[in-house]
Amino acid sequence: MTNFRMRQFPTKKNTYGLKEIGDALKQAKLERYSEDVLRLNLLKIILSFLLPNKGRNVWVNYVDLVDDLQQFNRFPWGE
Repeated sequence: MTNFRMRQFPTKKNTYGLKEIGDALKQAKLERYSEDVLRLNLLKIILSFLLPNKGRNVWVNYVDLVDDLQQFNRFPWGE
């Protein structure tokens, strides 16, 4: 489990929903975790725009992917 995932999603699950991401985003803003705010917004983009037909949940693989921003930027989206 990555540091980001442990900090924002302490409950170990395979998927996280838009409400959980939104709640974590509010908390990260309050705690001034600016990098976590960026990562959570990336998760919302993935869920809303990149994988809109996959349901209302994002797989834990994507949560781990946004933890490493360099890896996220190298990910072959749509290729």
